[in-house]
Amino acid sequence: MRVPTTLEIAPVAGEKNRLTWRMTYNDAQRGKTVKDYALVKPDSLAPAMYWVDENNGLFVSSTYFDNVFYESYSYGEQNFQVRVEHRGDHIVQELFVQPQTPINPKTENPFKAFPTMTLQKAVLYKK
Repeated sequence: MRVPTTLEIAPVAGEKNRLTWRMTYNDAQRGKTVKDYALVKPDSLAPAMYWVDENNGLFVSSTYFDNVFYESYSYGEQNFQVRVEHRGDHIVQELFVQPQTPINPKTENPFKAFPTMTLQKAVLYKK
């Protein structure tokens, strides 16, 4: 399924360490959805560490390495991993979702396997 998407990245006036990170999804079935985030780089964090401010009191830790932002968090009974990569003239954003309950929970082995529930990938090109 393809959903036309727009990403706007811009400095926030008067805040040197904050960028607007606004995703607009124009889904034919669900209509328009705007996710209004901010990418924050406090001076107190290590050089590769950022916060994604979801503008609702939630902050997600984001690590920047080799042109890629990596995020990992849980919500409810699900684990989320996000990867946002800058590749030349475009950005590739991937979301990977798994349940917190392993598919082999009865094993005594500390190794646990988790099924994939959702994979989403967006490729965003600069206009």
